[in-house]
Amino acid sequence: MPGVSPTLEGFRAAFRRPSLTFTEIAWRWTAGAVACALYLFWFIEYLDTLPVSNADATLLATKQPLLVGRAIAHILRGSLNRAMLAALMAALALSALWIVAASIGRAAAVRALLDYFRRDIFSGVSASHDAATPRPLRSLIGLNFLRVVLALAALLALGGAASLASLVSPDANPQPGLALVLFLPLAGLICVIWPTLNWFLALACMLAVRDGDDALDAIS
Repeated sequence: MPGVSPTLEGFRAAFRRPSLTFTEIAWRWTAGAVACALYLFWFIEYLDTLPVSNADATLLATKQPLLVGRAIAHILRGSLNRAMLAALMAALALSALWIVAASIGRAAAVRALLDYFRRDIFSGVSASHDAATPRPLRSLIGLNFLRVVLALAALLALGGAASLASLVSPDANPQPGLALVLFLPLAGLICVIWPTLNWFLALACMLAVRDGDDALDAIS
């Protein structure tokens, strides 16, 4: 049969089967909306728990930057650790939600795409591969968990790069230019490796659905 452009056929599938596009949008926006709502309520509740004394209110009313800064520092003293702990717990919960939503959404979308291409585009060329494969949710959950771990590792690596760069610019002899020159190559390397590995894991998710492989086989 004549050559088929994967990109062109992908756009055709999106226009002919808009439900496929809506499936991708639905699970992504669901996780995003929950994250935005959770952190909004977290921020509001955190502000509601901050103690503001009369002295703090007086300093804030002066509108002098130095006095306002001292008032804010006094208000936040002792409560910032609880806020960070709550934000960390929210991040863990949202990560679990994203893993589940991404796994279910990816399984539904890729299975629908496979059925569409095998039936409408290739007309049974891959019919022998249409046999029922094991449900890929377990593999997808494992792969998406690795993607979350990879994102966390990238963030920690960026923090480590910043800490390493700060060593060449101590308070006694600050050299911000040298620190920046050291930090930018390290950050650039991290920002290249992270998306590349994430791309491989995202591709492995599609192979896990197509072939019914476990996570390691899909990666290989």
